[in-house]
Amino acid sequence: MNSLEKDILELTGEDDYGSWELWWRVTQLRREETSGQLIGSFIATIENMISRGILKAKRRTPSGQLESVKFSAAELRREIERVKTPIPDQFYWFGR
Repeated sequence: MNSLEKDILELTGEDDYGSWELWWRVTQLRREETSGQLIGSFIATIENMISRGILKAKRRTPSGQLESVKFSAAELRREIERVKTPIPDQFYWFGR
């Protein structure tokens, strides 16, 4: 388990995190890395954790509940690019 994976596990251990919240926190914890490097590592780590069943990708339903959904690395990249104006009802949420 790498240090980025540990950071993500620690953050999502008690509650679900919106993709934008998780990205903001990870960038604060890993200030020494350039944004370009970190985006690739972040997306690859999330994808790997989901494929191993450690993390779940979720979306908010119209009733406000979170439900598991199929994950797309390309969609997460688009969300990170729009992180300054997140749309919680449309963006991914991550949790266990």
